[in-house]
Amino acid sequence: MNRFFSADRLLTVFLVLGGVPPMLSGFFAMFFGEAYFHFIGSGVAQSLGHGQGFAIFLGNLQGGDAFVAGSCRLAAAFLGSLNLKRIFAAIGIFHSGFELWLLPTKLLTWCKTTPAAACSDLFYVELYFFLGLHGLLVLGFATGIVLSFRSTATS
Repeated sequence: MNRFFSADRLLTVFLVLGGVPPMLSGFFAMFFGEAYFHFIGSGVAQSLGHGQGFAIFLGNLQGGDAFVAGSCRLAAAFLGSLNLKRIFAAIGIFHSGFELWLLPTKLLTWCKTTPAAACSDLFYVELYFFLGLHGLLVLGFATGIVLSFRSTATS
């Protein structure tokens, strides 16, 4: 197997790995936004006060967005050309880098500084899992892009 096919396969694997979780979580957030707030912590609804309905609405919208983004990554993984996979991988690097900044600086900080939210231990496990996943995605996408350009330069 030459480098072209290994780079293409690597990008396919990481697009699938980066597409399935947002597709699944987005689907559930679209329809069960209130349940997700209870999953985060027992006091989240109370800490939002009168803005709870609007926050659930935004969670539903964000869930739909995540579902579409995950679906697009899967479509690019299975139907896209190598150039399309490179584009999605580059976007994935930017997105995962943003998440690697956002999750620990904003969401973890909010959980720790808002005792009324009572963030659950399971939610912390999910956060750290997603931090690891995003780190892995950055490495996989970057490796796939580099390998794909090396293989086309030597072809």
